[in-house]
Amino acid sequence: MSDLGWNPLHGVHSYPAERYAVIADRIGGILRSRNDIVLVQAEAVVALEAAAVSLGRAGLSALNIITGPYGGWFGQWLRRGGAAVADIVAEPGLPIEIETVAKALQTGPKIDVLALVHAESASGLLNPLPEILALARARGIVTVVDAVASVGGHPLDVDGLGIDIAVIGPQKALCGPAGVSALSVSGRAWDLMLSDGAPRDSILSLADLKTWSMAAGVACREHRRRWNSSRWRRRSTASRLKAWRMSSPAMRWRHRRHGRGLPHSEPRPGCRQ
Repeated sequence: MSDLGWNPLHGVHSYPAERYAVIADRIGGILRSRNDIVLVQAEAVVALEAAAVSLGRAGLSALNIITGPYGGWFGQWLRRGGAAVADIVAEPGLPIEIETVAKALQTGPKIDVLALVHAESASGLLNPLPEILALARARGIVTVVDAVASVGGHPLDVDGLGIDIAVIGPQKALCGPAGVSALSVSGRAWDLMLSDGAPRDSILSLADLKTWSMAAGVACREHRRRWNSSRWRRRSTASRLKAWRMSSPAMRWRHRRHGRGLPHSEPRPGCRQ
């Protein structure tokens, strides 16, 4: 799977890295993240399972917050990989209480991964994401956030909040199509996933999809360099054009007349008397 030409959809050519880079750059802008952006050619639930499969293994300890079905499934997927998972379940239709999360972190074993859903579309609840992530950051815990229902509808600053893995899909608040999804993955999350026998040869393997993100990362940096260069050229051209226009006698007269309030009786340069 080290071949960059591999594609999980058999018979379909790999998406060009330079075009991937443009999409990844725009998704990173939506998420306010400079982390790697990984595209998944499937519904967001597949991307969410891919994160669990790539993380779940023996020796991993996770705290899983359940406020709906997707949180419950994420814990099951982690357990299937051999991880030790502690679930904390909120009251039906209500967000998790921050005091419950703090108590679980203080009294339980050392936690490697904390997972939660930001917003539940079925009930409309919104979990206290900044406060939960602050608790996780203070303990060096890798965080996984299902932001499918919240991205585009609620503020989401991935880098500002310190989210290690954010899973999104375009079909809810972004009003996009179903059937595609994306993840932002931090360096810490990659280190944890790749440290001990990450799964391979699967659509659920983020390690396999990382080859695309690496190629796209190079193309993305080149795209940004070219775009910034072209923007500089456009600005330079506009500045030169403005200077040229202002150098004409007619524009100097207009600038003096309107800028300094000169009387309308002043003749315009080049006009007949």
